[in-house]
Amino acid sequence: MCAHLPADIRAVATFAYLTGWRSRSEILPLRWKQVDFAAGTVRLEPGTTKNDEGRMFPFAVLPDLADLLRRQWDATMQLQVETGRIVPWVFHRHGRPIKSFYGAWREACRKAGVPGPDSA
Repeated sequence: MCAHLPADIRAVATFAYLTGWRSRSEILPLRWKQVDFAAGTVRLEPGTTKNDEGRMFPFAVLPDLADLLRRQWDATMQLQVETGRIVPWVFHRHGRPIKSFYGAWREACRKAGVPGPDSA
């Protein structure tokens, strides 16, 4: 199923899978200032989570997650050089924040031949 997602959404889905974070409202607005490569952590500030409590995830213990974040960082830095714009979001579409991926998810489900969000 993930193979049928666009690369930007595949990164979001993989992050959600590896961290166990399921809230789009926690993942999509994630910014680089919340990622600490030296400490190997991603943090959510108090007031930004469902229960309003902050949370920290030690991504360094999961090599696949560390690799995903490094690839996102590298792609973001390359885009910033190419466009001359600062991109603060970890997950973005060409430097713009991802607001929704419903259509991409629905299309990936259809291509994969699995029931999707429109299935009853």
